[in-house]
Amino acid sequence: MKILRRFEKSDLYNGMIAASDANNNHIYELRISDTYLSYRTIAFIEPDGSIVKCKDRGWFSTRIYTGWCETEDSRKLDPVSRREDKLKELGI
Repeated sequence: MKILRRFEKSDLYNGMIAASDANNNHIYELRISDTYLSYRTIAFIEPDGSIVKCKDRGWFSTRIYTGWCETEDSRKLDPVSRREDKLKELGI
């Protein structure tokens, strides 16, 4: 897993797709509130590098907003990042 950048608390938003420094073979969806950050696994990275999406995973909460990052794999699954990439590709 190649880390592209590490997120600060101010970078995080609801629905964001991110990876965790603590578990580099999972990709998570984040939900943000003033007091908690909730997250759930949406995909696994297999040893061969393939991404396997999963459904109906439970939500976990923490008060810790650090340790989240963008990887090549999480960027592929994040709609906002894919949109940015497409706009760059089109020269917009």
